[in-house]
Amino acid sequence: MKTFAPAILALALTASFAGTALAENSECTNVPKSKWMSMDAVKAQALTKGYDVRGIKREGSCYEAKALINGQRHDVVFNPANGKLVDGNEQN
Repeated sequence: MKTFAPAILALALTASFAGTALAENSECTNVPKSKWMSMDAVKAQALTKGYDVRGIKREGSCYEAKALINGQRHDVVFNPANGKLVDGNEQN
């Protein structure tokens, strides 16, 4: 069991930072924050596209969200100026 502990720890740390890296590597907008859509407005727009947003936060010039799509968990990144999807990935 001790031989697996470092591998399990490395995997857990990698998974925990994967979602954060998603938004940090994205340049979403140059629009001033005063002109951004509210997080609630982006969540509502995402819902019309099939994204059940469970949590949303500002990350750099993006909104990063945890969402369900057809029952599958996803990390998604939205442009806060227009609410459009910038990037996303599936988590199992």
